[in-house]
Amino acid sequence: MAEFRAILQKTIDTFVENNTQAIKKQDEALLSAILTDDCVRKYHPRSFVKRYSQFLKPQLTNAEYEAQIKNELGTMKDIEQKITNTIIDTEARTAVLFSEQTITTANGGTSVVEVLWCLTFTEDGSRVAQVLEYVDTSRKGDLNITNAPTYGYRSILEPKWLLQLRFVTGARDIISSGYQQFKDVPFILRRFDTDYNILPARYLSEIAAISPSILSGVFATADNMLYEWTDLHFLHYSNLHVQVMKRELSPELSKYLEWAAEEVNYAWHIDVPEADDWVEVDIQEVVRKLVARMSARIFLGQSAARDEDWINVSVDFTIDAFTTAFVLRMVPIWMRPLVARFLPARYRLKKYRDKAAEIVRVRIDKHANMRRIPKFGEETEQTLMDWMIDHASPKEGELHEMAHRQLILTLASIHTTSTNTVIFLYELCKHPEWTSILRRLKK
Repeated sequence: MAEFRAILQKTIDTFVENNTQAIKKQDEALLSAILTDDCVRKYHPRSFVKRYSQFLKPQLTNAEYEAQIKNELGTMKDIEQKITNTIIDTEARTAVLFSEQTITTANGGTSVVEVLWCLTFTEDGSRVAQVLEYVDTSRKGDLNITNAPTYGYRSILEPKWLLQLRFVTGARDIISSGYQQFKDVPFILRRFDTDYNILPARYLSEIAAISPSILSGVFATADNMLYEWTDLHFLHYSNLHVQVMKRELSPELSKYLEWAAEEVNYAWHIDVPEADDWVEVDIQEVVRKLVARMSARIFLGQSAARDEDWINVSVDFTIDAFTTAFVLRMVPIWMRPLVARFLPARYRLKKYRDKAAEIVRVRIDKHANMRRIPKFGEETEQTLMDWMIDHASPKEGELHEMAHRQLILTLASIHTTSTNTVIFLYELCKHPEWTSILRRLKK
């Protein structure tokens, strides 16, 4: 038994060292090096998981945990880990570790976290089969800033639910007037699903340095989009759609701009009316279609860019996703399951996902065929989708995940780009003297 205990202690030491070196070496793969392939991680207590449900899942596979940590490693520079107590049960093949962690962030700050790990080992004790992680929540009881005033109440007798209801229709006025009154100090706004903590701009650099595990813009966006109702769960454990922009689109921008220009030349005579006299057009709709075609060409290839159904899905998905989230945010959380049943926009989202899966399946099949048997003369353009297929984890590479990811890329690109383009055109109408200058610059 003493020999088996020594084996377990060695596995424990490796587990702790791997967690330390994963941060020091910025290598998330080390986190799973001593774990079994089917190992699962579980967070406890349940109250902690429930409170931070937008950031945490109760249970994670190795791949999901690595993907989550990968987003956070960039904010961590170093870690000191002190195991204050270890309890080993050789008969049950389990161990409990008490860890005090001091994490140094990329900007030189530090944060201290207390963690309790419950490990379950394989029969021979050489690997970890399950990890239960208990996180110290003693300082996490209130998500709001201590002593920050809550703004918006008309009187001390106004109930909280009424202020939350007024925020639904009067958010702009409440936010603006609150900022005017508390411009230099934090204050709180009430919404049905959460409270908003508004900070002065002077805290911006400090906030930017906070680890995504504590304050994540991506997770906040997913939560604000009500991911459980718009089916955007993957945003919590995968940033493949972000990596493709940084590592493929930006370095190869000139190539993709050429593709975009080709698509504009093709679509101009389709989406822009041809007339000998003045014609009234919906310029926003025209520009949205053109941008959708350019995005489709870059993301999925020429066949998708010229598929009218996909172009319509690309444009409409954003509208219905925001409509679904906005309408459901207008009601208390307990009413959302009922309201969602009668929300047409939510049902249309499923239709868009089906179309996305159809388009993505074709691209995945073509990618596999080209890798297996390259054919002379066959289209070989490497789209952003091809890059994601090559760099995806097994879970990220699943059809429904890839399809959802394409939809979120359209949400992030089409309407923002087209709106900026339309604003530019309106500004050009207001200042026609810029036209000659722009023409000279073009030459």
